[in-house]
Amino acid sequence: MKKEKIPTIIGLVILVIGVITGVFLIKSQRIFRLGASPEEVPKDVRISNITDSSFNVSWTTDKETLGFIRWGKNVNDLDKVENDTISQKGYIHSSTIRSLNAQTEYYFKINSNSQDFDNQETAWKIKTGTQLAEPTNNIIISGSVLNQNGTPAVNTLVYFSLGEGSLLSTVTSKTGTWLMPISQMRNKNLDSHITINESSSL
Repeated sequence: MKKEKIPTIIGLVILVIGVITGVFLIKSQRIFRLGASPEEVPKDVRISNITDSSFNVSWTTDKETLGFIRWGKNVNDLDKVENDTISQKGYIHSSTIRSLNAQTEYYFKINSNSQDFDNQETAWKIKTGTQLAEPTNNIIISGSVLNQNGTPAVNTLVYFSLGEGSLLSTVTSKTGTWLMPISQMRNKNLDSHITINESSSL
């Protein structure tokens, strides 16, 4: 009895498709993990409020999730955890890591709904700034955020940047209000505070 054989070219096509599919799935595992959906993927990840001893990580998700930061000094050993400042499920997330060493590199991943997410297959990296004396002036800006219907916008991210200054952020309160000590703002190199006074144009 003559056995039927798949033509060589068809076999090669099937092999190539299989390899391409495998590579795509491996590269996409950061997003499409078991038990995770694209809506849970951290988006608009921003690092702000960097000092010699702390930094903040904020992000958004397309569905209400719980999240936290997994971090450490070694990219392969993120053994510390910092919870989301916003304790209930939400679209907005903010976490501040404290008690750090000056001019030291730290690595972190974001955990969203019990799944770890990284920055294109590697952990995010941040280096803390130089240890500085407290600024002599104390300038604070504040405001409030309202929804379209006029109600307070609770747990809303507020960002502030100024010229060559590093990014600052905060989260609105239960009444939709916020405040920032902008005199604490450092330059982008994190080795000095930028000059701000009451006549500065913000």
